[in-house]
Amino acid sequence: MKIYCEECGESYNIDPSKIPENKNYAKCKKCKNIINLNTYRISQKEDADQKNAQIQAFKDQSLTLKPGFFSGIGFRLVFTFLLLVLVMGACLSLSYLNLVPKMVSRQIELRAEAVSKSFSAGIAQPLLLKNYLAVSKTAAMHTQFPGVAYAVVLNKKGIMVTGLLGSEKGFSKKFNESVSSSGFPSELVINNIPENSGGSVSAITIDGKKIYDSAADVGKTGGIVHVGIFADKAGKSIKETFIHLSLIFLVMVIFGSMAAFYIGRKIAVPLSRLAMSAKEIASGEIDSPIEIKGNGEIKILSQALEEMRKSVRAAIYRLRKK
Repeated sequence: MKIYCEECGESYNIDPSKIPENKNYAKCKKCKNIINLNTYRISQKEDADQKNAQIQAFKDQSLTLKPGFFSGIGFRLVFTFLLLVLVMGACLSLSYLNLVPKMVSRQIELRAEAVSKSFSAGIAQPLLLKNYLAVSKTAAMHTQFPGVAYAVVLNKKGIMVTGLLGSEKGFSKKFNESVSSSGFPSELVINNIPENSGGSVSAITIDGKKIYDSAADVGKTGGIVHVGIFADKAGKSIKETFIHLSLIFLVMVIFGSMAAFYIGRKIAVPLSRLAMSAKEIASGEIDSPIEIKGNGEIKILSQALEEMRKSVRAAIYRLRKK
């Protein structure tokens, strides 16, 4: 500590540890004035208490200024990840719901067209010879195909030669009983075929079921065949697939959010510790070394703070020696 003579103003640097506790006075070498050492001991103690109080105040301030959950880097990473994933999920969902049903519908149309053309080719000769038994057998064979709702044959006069329902029970019991008792209602199918097209595919509704009706002409006979393909099962498959994809997407969001929060914590905790160390250095606590932990930029920042602490401590010691 540094003491002064009140008479002549001479100053002396004294090591407090070398002064006996029972020695309360010292004599100035220049003017022989008596200097009260207790005054400087009390002052030194007050300085130490003030320094400790300042350090504690900085620590308390650090705790109060500690970033909360909603302002921390962990929350920001999770929020950014969720925002990005939700935007991507919305785009993918819209694309799926817009494109996949159209693609599936197109595939059903092509399938209905293929079955109707196969049916048309199979009955061309029997219909020309008016062998209606062979026509019915061929129709029955085509109704066994998966997804086929019905197979209908009309002659060149528009009279129904045969009309059979598919093997799958896609229609209601009431509709099936009506067909069994009165026959297939030919007015339900569409007779018009565009000129020189050889066939057409139209979406119709029968007994509350959406069906793709494919009409094809039967060569030189002038007859027309109609084959209906159920579309309801395809719609259910699209919905089920979408639900499964949504569940997978939800699991990815949950685990991705957990990973983002974990990464944020791995960054935020070391940074908070380094911020606390920086505040302690600012308050004058320069004797406690900074623990160098982590990798990459966190480690580099820790090393830089430790070098700064050593430089500040060395500078203070040099000032004290002057």
